[in-house]
Amino acid sequence: MKSICFFVFAVLVATLACGSGGSDEETAVQTVTEDRTPDSSSAAVTNGELPVTVDDSGTLYLLENGSAGLFAIGLTKDQVEEFSPRYGNVEVREIDLMAEGMATPALELTLEDSGKLILQLSEADFTVCRITVNSSLFTTEQGIGVGSSYANLDSFYDFDGLQWGDGGEPVAIVEDAGMSFIIASGDWWQAGSVEGEVPGDARITGIILW
Repeated sequence: MKSICFFVFAVLVATLACGSGGSDEETAVQTVTEDRTPDSSSAAVTNGELPVTVDDSGTLYLLENGSAGLFAIGLTKDQVEEFSPRYGNVEVREIDLMAEGMATPALELTLEDSGKLILQLSEADFTVCRITVNSSLFTTEQGIGVGSSYANLDSFYDFDGLQWGDGGEPVAIVEDAGMSFIIASGDWWQAGSVEGEVPGDARITGIILW
């Protein structure tokens, strides 16, 4: 029961961040301005702050707190569409996500090379408030991404076991990183709890940034 409550709390925090439009979110949005278009040297917007100019090879696919490459919490729809061509032929599509029985606006980015990103939008100001990564191209500084093993994840991050995700799947929540790692389940995952030990070769199937 503790695991379920812990995850529901984390999801609630993420949901409130997407829908409340509170003062913290407004401050972050105000710091993102239209003249911050990434140039040829590349730029990454992190948590709505000023871009950090670095080599593209270390930025475009880097997962860190609040951002997946150039796509960050606080960006507007126009900025998402502006940054998308940096990843090649990317299809950007407006969709509705179902969260707690309600439809919420989002942008679905289908990458030319592999996988998708889902950028949930705040209903208050339609800026990005949550990012779901379903592409193996994006990794953390430690090299953790979709397809990485549970053993590899466990060696780099501290988390309070595995929690019960929206679809009943096991999820490792790393609050310090602002990320939730979805793990492929198996016989070891029963009714929201681990039976025995988690196989080291269990794979990450998705990553949520909030």
